[in-house]
Amino acid sequence: MEIEVGELLVAGRRIIENAKIEVKGRGSLYVESGIAPGFSDSHAHPHVVDVGTTSRRWRNSLEWLRNRKLRVDEVALRMDVEFSRKLAEVVLAKSVLEGTTLVALVGNYRANVKAAFSMTHRPRVVLTPTILSNGCWLHGSEIERSITTLLAAGAAWGIKVGVFVHSVHFVDPEDLRRTYSLAKRYSLPFAMHLSEGTKDLGKLLAMIGKPERPLVGVHCMENEGYSSANIRVVHCPESNLTLYGKTLKKAEEVKAFGTDWPLLLGSVKHQYQLAVKIHGKQYRAMLLERATLGGYEIFGLKPARDYALFDAKLTRVLNDGVNPSYVVVDSEVIVEEGKLNGYSYDDVLKIARKLVKEAIERYPQG
Repeated sequence: MEIEVGELLVAGRRIIENAKIEVKGRGSLYVESGIAPGFSDSHAHPHVVDVGTTSRRWRNSLEWLRNRKLRVDEVALRMDVEFSRKLAEVVLAKSVLEGTTLVALVGNYRANVKAAFSMTHRPRVVLTPTILSNGCWLHGSEIERSITTLLAAGAAWGIKVGVFVHSVHFVDPEDLRRTYSLAKRYSLPFAMHLSEGTKDLGKLLAMIGKPERPLVGVHCMENEGYSSANIRVVHCPESNLTLYGKTLKKAEEVKAFGTDWPLLLGSVKHQYQLAVKIHGKQYRAMLLERATLGGYEIFGLKPARDYALFDAKLTRVLNDGVNPSYVVVDSEVIVEEGKLNGYSYDDVLKIARKLVKEAIERYPQG
C-alpha cells in the first residue's frame, strides 16, 4: 500500500514534501501530514490512577511519597494482575490513538507483559520491570530470574526489555548494584527515577561508578550535569510542575519525554508543547526531535517504518489537539481512520475513566 504524505516530518527536524511511504496492505492513500517516527513515551506508569492532592507543592519525591493522601490502595491494585493488565492495555490504546508509536512501561511487569502480549495492535513496547525493595515489586534474588525469563519471552514477541530501578532512596544498594550488573551483562537499558527534587547523582555514582554505557534518568530536576555523567534525561514536565512547581531548567539535557501518569495527564505531544513554553521557542526543533526520535534512541530501537499520519497541516498538528487518522508501526497500519480495532479516541477515554473510577472504588485506601 502506498501512502502519499503532503508534509512528512522526519526525526523532528527535516520536512519532506509529497513523500511516499510503503506499508502493508493494498491500495493508495493521501494524508496532509505525517511524523516519522511518531511520538515516543519513554516513561509511563499505567497503573497510577491517583496521586493525592495537587493543591500544594512538595519539595521532593520523598516528601510526596511519605505524606500524600491517596484514595486508592496502590499495593492492592497492583497485586491484582488482571485489573492492572486492563489499565496497561487502555494506556497502550490511548497512546497509539494520540500518535505515540513507542511506550516504555514501568510498574507491575506481569500485568504489563500480559497487556503487551495480548494486544495485536499496539505501539512498540519497552518493558522495564520496576525494582523496588519491598512488597509486590521485584527485589533480591528474584530480579535476575524474572528478567532473564522476560528476555526470552520478549525476544520471541519482538518486545524490547530493560530494567527500571525505582530510585536510590527506595532500592536496597545491593539490589541496585545487582540490577546494574545484570543490565551490563545483557546490554539492557537501565533506567531510574533520579534527582526528583533531591541531589541523587553523587549517591548513584558512589554505588556503581561512572556508567560505561548511557543510563536513562527520569525527572533529573536538579541540574547536576547529567550528560557529563552519561545520563540520558527523560523529561516529564507536567508531572514535575504538578507535584513540585518546578522542572528541569536546561533544555539541552533533555533526551526524551515521558507522560509519567498517562491515565491522568496529557499525551507526549502535550509534554512537548509544555516544554516549548517552559524552555522557549528557540528549542522547538530540538525538543520535537526528542519527543519523537528520542525514545527510540535511548532504548536502542530503530524507528524505521513507524508513522503518525494526519488529515491536517503539520503546523496545526503540532500546535493543536489533532490526533492522527492513521498510525503505522513496523509497516503495519494499527490505527485506521482514527480508530483502533473499531474504537475511537473518545471511546478509549471513556473506558479509561471508567477503569480509574472502578480502581478507586474496588481498592479504597484505608
